[in-house]
Amino acid sequence: MTATIEHPADVQLQPVVEETLAELRATLAAQQATLEEQHRMLALLDARREQLDELIDDMMPVANAAMLMATRRLDLLTAPESRARLGAVRREMDRFRHEPPPGLFALARRLRDPDVRRALALTVAALGVAGRAAGSPAP
Repeated sequence: MTATIEHPADVQLQPVVEETLAELRATLAAQQATLEEQHRMLALLDARREQLDELIDDMMPVANAAMLMATRRLDLLTAPESRARLGAVRREMDRFRHEPPPGLFALARRLRDPDVRRALALTVAALGVAGRAAGSPAP
């Protein structure tokens, strides 16, 4: 937009006015570009927020189930019968700490007890799992 010159003083101001208008147009263009970039960033943030909401919606049932399982296990560990079993195990461990280790025939006699055989089978199974997890040695 060019202004018309009507007065001689306007002739001197004309270049200044045009330069100022050019600067204002450049500033406006830069601000529009910044505004467009901000709109793009807002759209990206909205998309990320929606993805996060979906992830939360997907994960909440899993987290709730894990909390429920942990609570049940904690209840089992703190139940009086569980505490009694742990106490019995501790007493046996204390007894074995203060006695000499049993001989081979004494161990063989203990294998007659079904609970001992059950515990031994469980231990052997756990060792097998640990061995498989360890894998074969490197060549």
